[in-house]
Amino acid sequence: MLDRPGALAVLTGAFSVCGVSVIEAFCSTWETGLLIDVFTAVEAPADTDWLAVRREAERQLERTGTIEVDPIEGIVDLDNVASPWHTIVEVRAIDRRGVLHRVAAALARVGAEIHTATVATVDGVAVDTFLVTGPHGHKLDDDEQRALRVAFEGGTPIRRKRWLRRDNKLVTRT
Repeated sequence: MLDRPGALAVLTGAFSVCGVSVIEAFCSTWETGLLIDVFTAVEAPADTDWLAVRREAERQLERTGTIEVDPIEGIVDLDNVASPWHTIVEVRAIDRRGVLHRVAAALARVGAEIHTATVATVDGVAVDTFLVTGPHGHKLDDDEQRALRVAFEGGTPIRRKRWLRRDNKLVTRT
């Protein structure tokens, strides 16, 4: 799959809608725009229709509307010092279905581009670390960090645009 803004939020939203709980994930975007996501899931019902999960993800990718973010009950750390290129976002929260989706949706809401995500559940605690940049390709500035904190607190939903790839460039269709 080619990367696009909010792709991780879409994928994790499809998992959540279909009753799949992700306990571990590694996500990375290559220079070519190829998105590589590997998820480990538990608590998926034995009769989970994985084709339906895929269809739900595809449906979500085509959808426009608002990105709604439920509050994230946990600790959020933003670090602009440890990496020369990225803002490091670390979230620690009691693990429950949909936590990863809420985090990914908050990042998408502010236009953060996820370069790498490492997601783990340790003793019932979700520990999710993201290397991100802002929409301009640099570390998140103070205003973007404030907006991200508001999004993590379940701030007002914003309109979601439909993203298309034309000539290997992302364009929006509203």
